[in-house]
Amino acid sequence: MISILMIVTILMLVTILILMTLLMIVTLLIVTLIRSWSF
Repeated sequence: MISILMIVTILMLVTILILMTLLMIVTLLIVTLIRSWSF
């Protein structure tokens, strides 16, 4: 049987991973924008 705690921890880990990837993508976009504006 899968306990509720396991499901909650897995969901938390997945959400944290998604947030980290989104942050990385946003930072990359901002960096590219700043580089393009610097020219």
